[in-house]
Amino acid sequence: MKTKFYFPLLLIGAMLISFVGCNDEKDSPKPGPIIESQDPSGSDDPTNGPDVNSINSVSQMLSAKAPDKDAGTQAYWVEAYIVGYYNFDADPKFIIGAEGAKNAQILIADNADIEQSVIADKNGQLANIMAVKLEAGMFRTKLNLADNPGNYKKKVKIHGVFEMYCGVKGLVKIDEAEIDGVTIKPAEIDVNVLPESAVKTIAEVNGVADSEDVFYTITGQITEITNAEYGNLTLKDETGSIIVYGITSKYIGMGQNSGIKNDKSFGSLGLVAGDIIKISGTKTTFNNAPEFKNAYFIEKVGHEDVEVEPVTPITDENIVLNVAIEASSFIAKEGEKPLTTATVSFADGVVTIAGDKSNNNLRLHVNKITLPAGDYIWAAKVKAESAEAKARVGYQMPDPADATKNKFNYDKAATTLAAGADYVEIRMEFTLTAETEVSPFVANNGKTGNAILVNEMILAKKAAE
Repeated sequence: MKTKFYFPLLLIGAMLISFVGCNDEKDSPKPGPIIESQDPSGSDDPTNGPDVNSINSVSQMLSAKAPDKDAGTQAYWVEAYIVGYYNFDADPKFIIGAEGAKNAQILIADNADIEQSVIADKNGQLANIMAVKLEAGMFRTKLNLADNPGNYKKKVKIHGVFEMYCGVKGLVKIDEAEIDGVTIKPAEIDVNVLPESAVKTIAEVNGVADSEDVFYTITGQITEITNAEYGNLTLKDETGSIIVYGITSKYIGMGQNSGIKNDKSFGSLGLVAGDIIKISGTKTTFNNAPEFKNAYFIEKVGHEDVEVEPVTPITDENIVLNVAIEASSFIAKEGEKPLTTATVSFADGVVTIAGDKSNNNLRLHVNKITLPAGDYIWAAKVKAESAEAKARVGYQMPDPADATKNKFNYDKAATTLAAGADYVEIRMEFTLTAETEVSPFVANNGKTGNAILVNEMILAKKAAE
């Protein structure tokens, strides 16, 4: 049977599904609130406003004008109480308390006993709280309410950059904090002293506990480079494979709670798919899969051509769902538990997913479908509307640990869509071990602000080999 995608062309009116962005790094790919934000104008009264040389209250910070998101430069100390968290999947999204908490943000207030009703003023805008961004690492580990519910109502001192965040006045780029009398700050690292690193196979590393402090040395072949700027790639040896989330050209002190970021030096190494390299780094878990991070390059030990794995064809016989590219096929944000986070429009059998520079996880969800246990392929044909963009596919399902929550599964890396290039297929294969309700999605995955076009979406059952 000839492999093909088939979709009828329909002329559809535009539908907009919009939101205001509040996105963090990939460890927490959640978009932002669908509410009005605080008035950022604030007050310019120097007698009540924040002081860079003192410890400030939340009310002092709220009296000042906040720079736009990603535009803040001035850091302040703020002393307050941890009173809640932000959850995109909830309504309201800014929640007082610790139950059901997410780990990427906390809310702080001057009053430990602040109530949910008090954080909204008469105009329906947020008041009396600030949002704090907890990037992956020591500050998230120590301060978030998901893993530390006992932090609820605890006093905390935080030093960070003041700017609009999640639509409210907040603190980002935290570099020091104090809770329970314990100071949290990046460790001082001597980059001339390499961390101790045990030699392991990839299979052995996949099985160790996650840690920012313990380094391992692995040797493997690059099978795919997914981000040549940071050095995101897949590495395999005779025992298995692992996603490497960035490699630097030498040890620069990443890991060990140093707070040091990737210096984008991977490109200077000139590595390509097929190269066999030795690297050292730490092991973590992302999207329920092992991942190697904080990695630095040691040496190149060889090169072999990469074996290309055969692509499972999608044919008429194994198609489960042939998605009509029209508004009725997708979940709108007004649903009881909204999943779609993108601004979209439909015309002539094509859906445009708009970009947003403040967010890299703009998902368009297909209506939920219940699937029996089995192996599946979810595929879409996408291209950049005009300028370079990125796209991913994935699916949502109930979290096995808590069916009241959503779990989002993605393909291993975003695909870069070159400007002017034709449609390309992106896909992921996944296995369901029991009957499961899922919602496949396509995501605009770049912070470029550039739109992507999608003209085909297919869910298929993977044929038995």
